[in-house]
Amino acid sequence: MTQGKLPKSPKPWWNHDCSRAEKQKKRAWGIFRRYPTEANLIEFKRARSQARRIRRESQRIWNEKVFPTSWQRAIVIPIAKPGKDPQDAGNYRPVALTSCLCKLMERMVNARLVYCLEEKGTFSPFQSGFRHHRSTIDNILLLETSIREAFVRNQHLVSIFFDMEKAYDRTWRYGILKDLYHLGFRGNLPVFIQNFLKTRVFQVRVGSTLSRDFYQREGVPQGSVLSVVLFILKINDIVKQLPLTVKGTLFVDDFQISCSSANMSTIERQLQIAIRKITDWTNSNGFVISNQKTICMHFCRKRGLHPDPEITLNGVALPARGVYTVFTLLKVLKLEHFVVMKCSGDPNLPQE
Repeated sequence: MTQGKLPKSPKPWWNHDCSRAEKQKKRAWGIFRRYPTEANLIEFKRARSQARRIRRESQRIWNEKVFPTSWQRAIVIPIAKPGKDPQDAGNYRPVALTSCLCKLMERMVNARLVYCLEEKGTFSPFQSGFRHHRSTIDNILLLETSIREAFVRNQHLVSIFFDMEKAYDRTWRYGILKDLYHLGFRGNLPVFIQNFLKTRVFQVRVGSTLSRDFYQREGVPQGSVLSVVLFILKINDIVKQLPLTVKGTLFVDDFQISCSSANMSTIERQLQIAIRKITDWTNSNGFVISNQKTICMHFCRKRGLHPDPEITLNGVALPARGVYTVFTLLKVLKLEHFVVMKCSGDPNLPQE
C-alpha cells in the first residue's frame, strides 16, 4: 500500500478564496515594482484591500460560530441514469447545487479535519476513498494478491461485494458528532459541522420549475465537499467487525470482503459469521445493505464443476457470479495500463 507524507496543518480559517486574494495581491505588487505607474498602484491597493476583507470575513465566520441560512439550502437536479427506465423515480441520480461561498468554507474545514484524522490514524488502513496517495488501485491489488495467494495454495476464494442503499441519505448525523467527540474534537470545528448538518432544506428543479421546500432530517448533504469525509468517518468501523479469517477493503461506501480455504464449507461458515456481524453493525448505525445489488464471486484454480457458495444475507441467498479460474483472472485484472500510467512520469525508469 502506498504511503505519503501528511500535508502541513492549514490555518483554521484559511480557504481557497483567501489564497486567490493573496496571489492577486502579490501579482499586483510585482507589476507595480516593475512598472511604478499610478494605475498599477491603484490596482495593488485594490487587491490588498480585497485580500484583507476576505481574511477578516473568513475569521469572523469561524470565530463567531455563525452559519448563514442560505448555506443550508440546495437545489437538486435529477439526472437520469443511463440505460434505466426514466419512468421510475429511483433511476435518477440527484445532483445538488449549493452555495459557492459555503463550498469554500467547507474546503477549509475539510482540509483541517482530514489532517487531524490522518494524524490520529483514525481511518482504517483498508479505506482508500478520497485519501492522500490512495486510490481504487490499492483495493484492486489487495484483492488480486489474495486471489493469487489462494491459487498458489490450491484453495478457493470467495469475495462478497456489498451495496449500501442510499448510503449518504441514511448516515446517522448524531453518530458523526458522537464519533468526533470521542476522537477529542472540541471548539469551533465540531460546532461548524453541527451547524452544517442541521436544518438542511432543498428544492427539486425540473426544467424551470421548482418544487416546494423539503427538509432533510437525516443523512449528509448531497453535493457538499465535507459530506464525503463525514461519511467515511461514520462507516470507518465496519471493517473492525470482520473476524481474523476474513479480509476486507473499503472505497467510501463500496465494501468488499473475502475468505480463502481449501474447504468451501469453511469459507461459507466464516463469511456467514462476518455477514451477521456486519448486519448487526449496520442496523445499529442506520445503514441498510441491498440484497439485490450485493453479490458474491468465486475464484478457483481447480478445473471442473464446482457448486456455488451458499451464503445468505437477511435470509436471502446471495447470487453468485460464476467461477473465475486463473486464466479468467488474467483477463479481468488487466493491470498493465495502470503500471504504465504510474511509470510514465518517472524519468529514472527506462522507456521503450
